[in-house]
Amino acid sequence: MKVHHYDIQGKLINIEDIAEPPEQVAETSIIGEAERALASMRIVSNGTGPMTTSQLTAAVRSIARVLVVLVRLQLRRFDGTD
Repeated sequence: MKVHHYDIQGKLINIEDIAEPPEQVAETSIIGEAERALASMRIVSNGTGPMTTSQLTAAVRSIARVLVVLVRLQLRRFDGTD
């Protein structure tokens, strides 16, 4: 993240790079993971025919991942990305 420093007259005097807090990085990662999992669930729910065993297994894993991510978002648990 870039932070801009200005003097009293409003003139830019410095641009500083500051690392984002780990919690914010984890939150961004979890939200991205939730978006991908939801997109995957939409594909499964709009399927055109019967699913194979491997497709069903992937769908169940996707649903479980969505549930875990949504619970972590609700609890604001950003200590990892599992």
